[in-house]
Amino acid sequence: MRAVFYLLLVILAAGIVKYSVESAQLSDEAAHRLDLASSTELVWKSVLEKLSFNLYQGAQDERLDLSAFYVEAERKQMRAEHIAWVFLLIVAGYLGGKYALLRRMRAAKMSSAIATDCIVVAFIAFMVGIVAPVMALRAYTELPVLGTVILKYESKSVVTALSTLFDSGNWFIGCLIALFSVLLPVAKTAVSLMSLQSRKPRWSLRATRVIKAIGKWSMADVFVIAIFLAYFALDDDRFSDATIGLGLYFFAAYCLLAQFTTLYLLTDGGDGKGAG
Repeated sequence: MRAVFYLLLVILAAGIVKYSVESAQLSDEAAHRLDLASSTELVWKSVLEKLSFNLYQGAQDERLDLSAFYVEAERKQMRAEHIAWVFLLIVAGYLGGKYALLRRMRAAKMSSAIATDCIVVAFIAFMVGIVAPVMALRAYTELPVLGTVILKYESKSVVTALSTLFDSGNWFIGCLIALFSVLLPVAKTAVSLMSLQSRKPRWSLRATRVIKAIGKWSMADVFVIAIFLAYFALDDDRFSDATIGLGLYFFAAYCLLAQFTTLYLLTDGGDGKGAG
């Protein structure tokens, strides 16, 4: 049952990443078709349409193509969101059902089985969080004749942001973000899972110490807060807007589940291992 649960979550996670990334790519292509050069070209095509009494329909075709990009991007984003809701409902149903079963059995403490499930779900959410777009930023202006012109559009995930930093030569900042927001969370997840699966108290004690040390350096939660602050700051700008992507919600879900599991490890010390 557990293996089926994990496999289903992985499949759903892959679908979320696939459709959210494709939606971001389509939105990016549509934004490029509204930059200064493309908008100017569209105006000239509109002039030619009027001069040719609509025998030439280049501008109309261009507008239809642009509309199709936006419609398809929205369709893929909606599909990604629907899959995300299915992911959430399955996780809530599975963990809720297991917890209710333990309560019915009058378990004194939360079983390590639930903690293990939480950390695996957290890791899957983390992978979605760093690959799926976390935020899309758009800067635009209104110009006479041309109308709305997109000055800049970027849809970034943690992975693509790191790739951009490394490609631009910002190795120091890129390495810091990769270390504190990617590598340390992965290490913390691995150590937590090893602690939950270990039957030797000695190993569990060592793992607890490592988790405490990693927790002091991990900045995943700070990263999430920084993204939210950036979102609200840009949302008030007249000529720019920001849209939060599914990646940020999954990244935040990882932070919550990881903290929940860490609390269990540090307070219960892994009591009740092997249950479930």
